[in-house]
Amino acid sequence: MTLPRFLAVLLFMVAGQAASAFEGCKFSFRIDAQSSALQALIQGASERGGFWRPIAEAPDDVQEIGRYIGRLDVCLMTPDGKPRTVTLNGQTRTLKSPQMTTCTAALLPGNRLLTNSHCFYNDVMVGAGFTFVQEARINFGYTAADFTGNVKTYAVSTRELTRDADLDAMVLQIFGADANEALGGHVPMVMQSRVRPRRALTMIHHPNGDPQQFSSGTCQVHPDQAKLPEAASQLRHSCETTGGSSGSLLLDARSLAVVGLHNQGGLHGRGGYNGGHKIAAVEAALGLGFRAIAAPAPVTEPKPDPETLAQEALTEALQLDGIEARRTALEDVVTTFPASRAARSARNALDLMAPRQRSVEEQASDALIAALALSEDEARRRALTKVFDRFRFTAAGRSAQTMLELMAARSTVAKPPQPKPGVKMADAMKLVSWGGMYQRSQEKAYLDPYVARNRSLDVSWDSDSHSAVSILRKGDAKARSWDVVDVVASDAIRLCEAGLAERIEVDRVLAPAPDGTPPSVDFGKFLINDCFIPQIAYSTTIGYRTDLVGRQRPRSVCDIFDLRRFPGKRALEKRPINNMEWALLCDGVPESRLYEVLATRRGQDRALAKLDTIKDDIIWWSAGAETPQLLADGEVVMGSTYNGRLFSLIAEQGQPVEILWDRQVIDLDGWIIPKGLPADRKARVLDFLYFATDTQRLADQAQYISYGPARRSSAPLVGRHKDLGIDMKRHIPTGSGNFATALLYNYDFWTEHRAAIDRRFSAWLIR
Repeated sequence: MTLPRFLAVLLFMVAGQAASAFEGCKFSFRIDAQSSALQALIQGASERGGFWRPIAEAPDDVQEIGRYIGRLDVCLMTPDGKPRTVTLNGQTRTLKSPQMTTCTAALLPGNRLLTNSHCFYNDVMVGAGFTFVQEARINFGYTAADFTGNVKTYAVSTRELTRDADLDAMVLQIFGADANEALGGHVPMVMQSRVRPRRALTMIHHPNGDPQQFSSGTCQVHPDQAKLPEAASQLRHSCETTGGSSGSLLLDARSLAVVGLHNQGGLHGRGGYNGGHKIAAVEAALGLGFRAIAAPAPVTEPKPDPETLAQEALTEALQLDGIEARRTALEDVVTTFPASRAARSARNALDLMAPRQRSVEEQASDALIAALALSEDEARRRALTKVFDRFRFTAAGRSAQTMLELMAARSTVAKPPQPKPGVKMADAMKLVSWGGMYQRSQEKAYLDPYVARNRSLDVSWDSDSHSAVSILRKGDAKARSWDVVDVVASDAIRLCEAGLAERIEVDRVLAPAPDGTPPSVDFGKFLINDCFIPQIAYSTTIGYRTDLVGRQRPRSVCDIFDLRRFPGKRALEKRPINNMEWALLCDGVPESRLYEVLATRRGQDRALAKLDTIKDDIIWWSAGAETPQLLADGEVVMGSTYNGRLFSLIAEQGQPVEILWDRQVIDLDGWIIPKGLPADRKARVLDFLYFATDTQRLADQAQYISYGPARRSSAPLVGRHKDLGIDMKRHIPTGSGNFATALLYNYDFWTEHRAAIDRRFSAWLIR
């Protein structure tokens, strides 16, 4: 027996315990060096949903399946133990022997593992001489890099039980321990045989050998699947992957049945697709034990009339004596028969039973009195701004506006904050942003003019805004080099709460409007906390095909629910946010009570019942690029997406599409200052932000990108696009006429209620 084989046998004897590190094996080399995630990494904040996320952020049922998905470690050797030269993706490297590679594998019944054949028999590696598997192991429960105490490691056979090279599929055996018993089962042994283009998928994997992640968002069967014969085994998909993802199962996002086995990259910023094979083909070849989802049993008796059942349930509920019992029974009517006439009657009865709520006018009056009672000017100004933003259509809101105007008239024009005596401004500054067109708009609008005024200043960029929160939390050297960071509003909230961002007195630090209006009033409700300096507003809104809607054009977001006047498919994002708000508004809930109603189970039922009226005509999307493509292809009449995507469709592609701005949902992007900057660097940042966020500079940014300036005073100054010559006031969320009915994303509400409403929405999707 050779020494490597002896070591392998020894490892089998101690399986189930923490396996010892592979001698000489390194984790630095990736078998598949091509990442299909590049495009997702460079997209703006509003378009990051397609990239993988930690498994802890996945729905509970996806996390449950993740228990049975592990990282497969494979230690490859050359027969003589000497290094070999390998050419991969045009790069030539010398690899030591033994050499560690990683894949992803799924636990089947009988302590078997399903993965890719190339995890053992990679053509490039085999061709270079790495023909011998020294050791292999599977790691379950590797979900976080900072805690590995829950990881269970088992020894794996170095020879396959069975494999099919054409399908790149292989089955391995776990030795020495019962992983099925220890983990409590295996992956679901059900498969979805039918593969349809654009079908939403989920994938659980270990990209780069990192802690377990899941891909969603842009993860779907690729449209090019339609170009293949139905009998073909190949599966084309757009789930984000990289080295280490090989061997991952592709799951149907709704049923979580297995659809395919991922095996190769190919997705990139210019298009393409990733590849795999249908699980039905793998099952036919290897006999793994997967069963197709059973077809629904034929109906042998006529279905009861749902309206009759609903009316009977309503009658029984109203006849109950106890108020709590009656309320519970009425809520059951709404839940069980959401689209029925009885459900509407039940909702009305529940509304009558609800305790009287203070009127909006009463709430506004109380808030105004409390604001005027404040003695400090800045505190009073902030409180009055909140009254105006929340109750602008009430008498108290109008009074608050008048008071703010009087205070603004008395205010003196601020000057840029000056460094403390003896403190010089730093002669270098590092900014963090998103890259791409957005970063270039920042450079053109205010960084280049600022540098022209400060010619000795050395400026550099990091395009790390997508991971700024995690990098700042780590506090590593990169984070310590940052002076000012561009983040979305939700990240600013997290950083502020964690004490990682400086708190800012905006009226002391930022420039007033040209008419002297203080920044706190000019930015208004966009000042979501004391750490965030807003720059731009972007939105989720509705686009529609002008040539498909007929003579009547949609005028309200509620037109998306009007199938009679505007027949055809709609595209909506596959999440409750925005959809639930629009549904309630279009069901008659006033804006002032919107989140009060949505916080209740009855309100959520009401929103889902409204969505039920168009459910059969909805195409769900997860990535911002999907709706524009559906509109361009004429597959939908209207659909929601990000306003920047629609601008590109209209202005750059010339598609017959218009934007419906009514009830657009505004989100924000802006600056934070990392906590603890040295005095000279902080002085430089404050000087820069005073200049970069003034009225003119934020208006200038809209010349390069279709986002709205966050200052009220900037909107009238927005001009034409520098390259296209288009009047940008028509194309930005804060433009004249576009902003009148806008909703600001409610960060506090969705932080508190997101998990519960997500669960209800997911359950509704599949019923």
